[in-house]
Amino acid sequence: MKKHLLFLSLALFLFSSCSKDDTNAAKTEKEKIPVTFSISDLNVSVGDFKSASTTLADSVKKHADYLSCKIYDKDGTPFTVINQTKTALNFGTITVDLPVGTYKAAFAASTGGFSWNDANNYIGQDYISTGTRTYDLFFKRIDEIKVNEPTTQEVTLDRIVSGIDLVVEDSIPSVVSKISIITKNEGGVYMVTGNYSMSSAPSRVATFTIASSDRRKFNKTFTTFALPNDDGVSTSVEVTAYDAKNNALLSKQVNNVPFIKNKKVTIQGKLFTGLSTGNATPSFSIKVNQGWDTSTTTIKIP
Repeated sequence: MKKHLLFLSLALFLFSSCSKDDTNAAKTEKEKIPVTFSISDLNVSVGDFKSASTTLADSVKKHADYLSCKIYDKDGTPFTVINQTKTALNFGTITVDLPVGTYKAAFAASTGGFSWNDANNYIGQDYISTGTRTYDLFFKRIDEIKVNEPTTQEVTLDRIVSGIDLVVEDSIPSVVSKISIITKNEGGVYMVTGNYSMSSAPSRVATFTIASSDRRKFNKTFTTFALPNDDGVSTSVEVTAYDAKNNALLSKQVNNVPFIKNKKVTIQGKLFTGLSTGNATPSFSIKVNQGWDTSTTTIKIP
């Protein structure tokens, strides 16, 4: 009888020990630690591309309305996505509770809409899409984040798009209701792992409604952005003016417009010359800011 009791006590002891170990192991596996990313800075040029010498880090609140952080596990499988809008009180600071382990992360901030590749199941297939119009867009990837205690990490995003300024030198006629800038052969999507664009977008459109105050101005500037195309195809910009009934009044395509990451392209000229006679012949010049130095490249368009 004593032997049976001894065996029973030993079995209970072993069961209790195993249960305690399993509980501790499960607790360790499920334990989550807060990780905070502070995305307060963006690498932008002084004066929004216009300076020719320096760069600075500026507040994300001045240059972005939307912010997104995508977390992947150590193997690159998507783990979670955190989105913020400018109205959030903590805009620019993202805190996420993660189990102990190693992770990867990608961050994007923009003045307009963008999206991740929600259909993917691996970081190598993931990308950012700008949709039907490209806005000012910043990006950063972090390849290794080790989570074992609460931590705060500073993240600075870099601009990945080209800026486009259309400067209309002549006065805008009263018949013009809106102007569209159509970018052709932009990069299709921006790959998360490669920091490059893939495929081409046939066209993206930025449309601007003409206010009454715009008609009394010369050198009115319209600004949009383009995702550079890393496939080496020819890129161009088409400018179209419409009346209130959406009829195209005139259209001009400017070929060989370079879309260069973090550089500003200026398309400038008289758009409405001869519009009243029905023989408008717009003429533009193109200037490219070459890395914030004093030199520029000018292309004359007949």
